[in-house]
Amino acid sequence: MISERFGSPLAWISWLMVDQGRVNDLGHHFQQVDATYEWFTYLVFAAIPLFAVTTGFLVHHYVRRVPPQLNSSEALLGEICLAHRIDASDQRLLLTLADRAGVAQPAVLVAIPEVFDAALQKATAAKPWKRGQAERLTSLRRRLFAAPRRAGEEPRR
Repeated sequence: MISERFGSPLAWISWLMVDQGRVNDLGHHFQQVDATYEWFTYLVFAAIPLFAVTTGFLVHHYVRRVPPQLNSSEALLGEICLAHRIDASDQRLLLTLADRAGVAQPAVLVAIPEVFDAALQKATAAKPWKRGQAERLTSLRRRLFAAPRRAGEEPRR
């Protein structure tokens, strides 16, 4: 049954031997040439795994990224700071102020001037600010709660 389907075993053996001879002839030509690798070849071989690892790293971080929190008080504070063009260091300072004063919703600090003043007094009494932080907070208060001026109007003093 096997001989009917695949032919006689003798035919297979002779075919394999002929095929093996062809493979040996091909290999003989390659054995005569000295294979030398230049530095560029090693660079290519090093770049392939580096590219694969970098691609995997980027895909991993894209898939596992943290979705933005849109309903948290820190996110609301971030949006308000973005609207007022307050940089990240001043935003962290506002979060520190809210933490020291015990304000549950940090966004309230930038919405109501009285809450900002009370929190500043409470935080200053609890722990003194580092050099420059009190001045930055005063500047932030002015920037957040100053009345907008119309064109040609003199600033209030």
